[in-house]
Formats: sequence, structure tokens, C-alpha cells
Amino acid sequence: MRPRSVLHILALSAVSGLAGLAFGLVPGPAYAQLAAEIHCNKSGDAAACYQAALLYALSDQGGQDDARATDLMTRACDLGDALSCSAAANRLFLGASFTAEDVARGVQLVVQGCWTGWPEACRRAGFFYAHGYGVDVDHTRSTELFAQGCWERDALSCLNAGENYAQGIGVEADTVQAADLFVRGCQETDAVSCRNAGLIYAEGQCAVAQNLTRAAELFVSACDQGDGISCHMAGLHYDKGLGVPTNHSYAVQLAELACTLGHQEACDMQE
Repeated sequence: MRPRSVLHILALSAVSGLAGLAFGLVPGPAYAQLAAEIHCNKSGDAAACYQAALLYALSDQGGQDDARATDLMTRACDLGDALSCSAAANRLFLGASFTAEDVARGVQLVVQGCWTGWPEACRRAGFFYAHGYGVDVDHTRSTELFAQGCWERDALSCLNAGENYAQGIGVEADTVQAADLFVRGCQETDAVSCRNAGLIYAEGQCAVAQNLTRAAELFVSACDQGDGISCHMAGLHYDKGLGVPTNHSYAVQLAELACTLGHQEACDMQE
């Protein structure tokens, strides 16, 4: 391949380790940085841009350039790499200069990470909009981001979105949607989501028909994940035969476990 420019020669030299042969100079970190950045710009490849960013961020030979590293990570984020969105945002949030502009820019990178497949970013962005961190408080936007995180299988996003739908925060109250979000969170092993879904089915709230069998299943699932309140609720279902066959011995086991997990009501009932 024939080099087309001085910069191209530099890049090829740095990559191949022949910079000294090309220019009579000793290879240094600047050559590797320049080569990686040129590769990022020419290829439009997110991974290449992120690798270039690391060379600027981690250089221990005098070539460190934090601003350049952040810009390259942002470029990788723009090219669809969710983890680069996270890395760029964290650099802005934790940077020495840390300005309001940095925070606002960081929040938008987190939002961008959410829409490029980084579930935890959805939860973080939802929190930012819920509490006005770097942006105006916007509960509708917050709920949207939590819901997106839930579809991407982030359990706590499901819990937060479910609570917003249950309470009508930023959206019209919708118990059916809340129950669905809590069930999704339960499937991703969030005990509180299991308990909340169980309560909705146990009580038959609004448009959700009462289903004691489903409620008992959800309470048991939450109990298995260490939620004492749910162990107590599951115990009551088995003690009284609510949606499940009566099983007093299992009910006692659940009550004892609830007490062990710190649910005082279950402890008091055993005295």
C-alpha cells in the first residue's frame, strides 16, 4: 500500500514500530497516539476510537491528554459503543475541572448510552431526570428511561418504572403496566419488584384482576431472594390456603424465615 501523506507515513511507522527508520527518530507514545487517532478518524470504528482514547488517557510517558481522551470516547459513543458513552460520562463527572457544562454533557452521554444498549445507563439517566441532576426535573422523561432500562433487562429500572406507573409519577397511573414492569423486575431477580407485583395480584388493584395463586408465587419468589416481608406474606397464603393448598408446616417454615430475615411481625406471631 502506498502512503498518501506525511501523517499516513507517521501512522504506518508508529503501528509497525518503524518510526525510527522512517524519520530517524526514536518511537514514542505520541506516534502510537497519532496512529490510533488517524485510524479512528479514517475507519469510523468505535473500538478504534476507544483504543485511541485509552492511549491518551493512560499514557505514563508524558503524552497524557484528558480532553483528547474524552473527545475520542465521545466519538466512540456517537458511533454506537455504549460503554464508551459510560466512560466519557464518567470522565466528565469525575474530571478535575468539573463544571455545570460537564455535568450536562455527561448526562446526555448517559442518555445516549441508554439508547445504544447499556441498560444501567437508562437507570442512571432516569435518576438524573427524576432528581434534576444536570437537567431540569422531568418525571415523564425519567419514567421513559426507566422503562427502556427495564426492556433491556435492568431489574432496578423495572422497579423504578413500575413505581412511577403505580403512583402516576410523570405518566397516567396504570396498574396493569405497573404490574407488568414489576413482574419483569422480578424475573430479573429484584425481590421488591416481586413483592410489589404480589401485592397487586393479592389485592386485585384497579384493572388487575385478583389472582391469589399468582400472588403466592410472587411472594415465594421474593422470599427466595431474601425479602422477609414476602416470606411473611407467602406464609399467610399457605397457612390460610389463599390461592394455594393449605400447608401449615410450610407456612411455619416461611414465618420462621421471615423472622430470621428481620420481619418483626412474623417474630411476634411466633411468640
